[in-house]
Amino acid sequence: MSGAIEVAAAHKVRTMTESRIEIVELGPEKFGLAIIFDGQRFDCGTYLNRAAAQLAARLFIARKESEAAGRRKSPRRK
Repeated sequence: MSGAIEVAAAHKVRTMTESRIEIVELGPEKFGLAIIFDGQRFDCGTYLNRAAAQLAARLFIARKESEAAGRRKSPRRK
């Protein structure tokens, strides 16, 4: 079974940023993940199950939103 699931979501930062998650079933226990964030496409590899791909997508979008907002974690100071 080969099928694609797309999830569109709008995320609030300072401006409204749109992202789209594409999870494609490539074979048994193999799911490909691609994310379109702020007009750029990111291919994020393959995962063993759909839940792992969805979790990776949520973490990726959260990181990109944080970077866009300028709230990156500062480096450790000694």
